Amino acid sequence: MSAPAWGRSRPSASPSESSASAGRASASRRPASSSNGLDSSTSRTAAGVRHAARRLRLGLLSALLCLPLLAGLAAPAAAQTPTANADGSYTVPQNWALKPSAIAAGTKFRLLFLTEARNATPTDIATYNSFVQNEAANGHAAIRPYSSRFRMVGSTATVDARDNTMTTGTGVPIYWLNGAKVADDYNDFWDGSWDAQMASDTRDENGNTVAGSKHWTGTQTGGSNGGTKHSTEYLGATNVRQGQWGTGTNPINQMAAPSGDIRRTLGLSPVFVVGTPLELVSVSRERLTVQENGEGTYTVVLKSAPSGNVVISATSGATATATVWPGALLFSPSGANAWNIPKTFSVTGEGAGSTTISHAVQSSADTTNYPTSITIPPVSVTVVTPQPRVDVSLIWTESIPAKPEPGRSHLGNDNRWPSKEVRETDSGTTDVPFYVRTERLHSSKLPFRVCMSGSATQSTTNSPQAHVADDYQVVVDGAVQGQCFDTSIPANQRYKRMTIRVLNDDRLDDRLRDMEQVILTLSQAPGNPLPSPWRVVSSETGYHKLRLHIVDDDFGQQPVQFSPAEYEIIDRESVVPRSQTRRVKEGSNSGRVRLMFTKRPDYTPYTVTYRVVHAESTATYG
Repeated sequence: MSAPAWGRSRPSASPSESSASAGRASASRRPASSSNGLDSSTSRTAAGVRHAARRLRLGLLSALLCLPLLAGLAAPAAAQTPTANADGSYTVPQNWALKPSAIAAGTKFRLLFLTEARNATPTDIATYNSFVQNEAANGHAAIRPYSSRFRMVGSTATVDARDNTMTTGTGVPIYWLNGAKVADDYNDFWDGSWDAQMASDTRDENGNTVAGSKHWTGTQTGGSNGGTKHSTEYLGATNVRQGQWGTGTNPINQMAAPSGDIRRTLGLSPVFVVGTPLELVSVSRERLTVQENGEGTYTVVLKSAPSGNVVISATSGATATATVWPGALLFSPSGANAWNIPKTFSVTGEGAGSTTISHAVQSSADTTNYPTSITIPPVSVTVVTPQPRVDVSLIWTESIPAKPEPGRSHLGNDNRWPSKEVRETDSGTTDVPFYVRTERLHSSKLPFRVCMSGSATQSTTNSPQAHVADDYQVVVDGAVQGQCFDTSIPANQRYKRMTIRVLNDDRLDDRLRDMEQVILTLSQAPGNPLPSPWRVVSSETGYHKLRLHIVDDDFGQQPVQFSPAEYEIIDRESVVPRSQTRRVKEGSNSGRVRLMFTKRPDYTPYTVTYRVVHAESTATYG
């Protein structure tokens, strides 16, 4: 019968651990909802009518969310790793249940424990790390929030133990979890001899003494080899190196055993640091800039679990400059307002100037770690007056474009877009300039995009042969452009000149082609926005579209092909000649004639009714 992956049931927590973790067990569970504030009417001044509705709404929501907590009905929370310091360490309070007695405020340390027994056949270090992390997540209440940061003290064929556990360099002291000191630093940890390496010194994930004398490591000790994989007996090999407890033995590198045997493993914590009161409250911003009537936010979070509720207040030094809401935020050992979930203060700019948002512990049920006398970092707030926006417009002339009538939108009615009309010529081309213009100069280029659309056919090549069926080109700085193109207003200039080149398309259409249309649309250049406060005009404030009508030079003459038959033009109002009857001979081209039409103001197409072999038919040209 093959051996199981682990060989003992988990012991229950010791009485000392149980009492030490009372009130903390739920701290490892993440709240199911976001943070809430306890609004205090004495901690802020009303910001005016424009904020009243928002604050009332949020205040009611805050009060409703706080009801379960105030009634003692805090919801359970899932595990969440606390916020790490910049160096990767985690701050714990001075009364932390697992803080070694010799460790003073500001001192760093790590914790070591023995896991349940298992085999050493997996070759991937992640398998062993997951095993250790699961042990920590079900261990002492004080380490559960940090369980995902634990690592196994072991080496595989590709990963050394010192790299897996980040124990290179001098390092910090290492202690048994709820026990004695193991080593003074990382070099001492890997030298093959520990300060506490007797079986009676060892501790499991709950801080209890455990039985057993050997454990898997797959690792060497001593000198430069300390913490590296054994040359042949690493985790996942046929035989794996193990450590042993006792006098004169090596706790890392004593002997080997078949990898299928059952042994414990060692789990090592991340680096902890004992905090001072100032370090136990983290504020996400030192400085904040907002516009008048605008808002900015920052967050506050506790770095360690309090034994009771803690309320952090925020007060503006000048409410005429900036106000802060809510006036206070609640942090609890667990539940919807758990201590390790960042909570948000919102700052509203009231008038230009500078002020400071100060913070304090308004009330605390944990006066050991969060007394009302502690100092919490403030936030410096600057309120600026927003600059008026500068319009960038699409126009036909270099002059400043006229503004639309107030309340009238150009986007919804294309007849109100600025329009031009140009006629094709029998030979050559006609250039129609258009411009993108800024109301104010800028020291740098102002990028933008223009896109073409409409019924007219655009040519994107300089080849004359390609122009037979094309109506126009767009030329910028001498280069023919595509359907959409990016360019810019040069630095310290008012406008950018571009050209629509109307071509003679020379084609014989099968319908009356009185007029083609080109629509030009101005927009931001993707990935290259205009600098603030410059902006592309909206349909309410200016023109971002233009329309060009291209009139066919063959307008009024439309070739119509008839099969050899007798036909008669019936329409007597719009067709010249007004009436004609002609016999088309078999095999001749006399059936091809030109019909003359009168231009209509609205450019709508003509309907010509004719009879072919005495059968009436209707055709639409336009």
